[in-house]
Amino acid sequence: MDNNNLVKKNITIGALLGYFSFFLNVISGLFFTPWLILSFGSDQYGIYTLATALINLFLIDFGLSNATTAFISKYRANNDKNNIEKTLCIIYKAYFVIDLIILVIFTGLYFASPYIYKGLTPDELSTFKNCLLVIAIFSIISLPTTPFNGILSAYEKFATLK
Repeated sequence: MDNNNLVKKNITIGALLGYFSFFLNVISGLFFTPWLILSFGSDQYGIYTLATALINLFLIDFGLSNATTAFISKYRANNDKNNIEKTLCIIYKAYFVIDLIILVIFTGLYFASPYIYKGLTPDELSTFKNCLLVIAIFSIISLPTTPFNGILSAYEKFATLK
């Protein structure tokens, strides 16, 4: 099988897996959300949603994943492994700096949450802070893995990406 057919096959499989993933997310959301509300209660689910929404406000990659795809694809086409390594080094350094900035922001939000969310009861505030802590730690650990999507796209591994 030549490279062109392999790429077409990979794109087709990636697209099919993408649609499958989309529909699976929609269906799981339709069933998972009511289960969460029944299991934890609407107040606890609201606190979880509030903490998730707050964290997501600050998880910005500034287009670095797309830049990764563009530059790696360009250097790959030119068979320039040296510039691929340099680009990845720069991108990971940028993500490290972004991660540190977000860590400072999340730390500030954690300690400022009693002043920001004055309407929460002490128990709700405690639950919110615990939820915020867990989601923030996960987000800080997972943010530097964002360039993997760009790398997989640059190497035309669409099925692997999905």
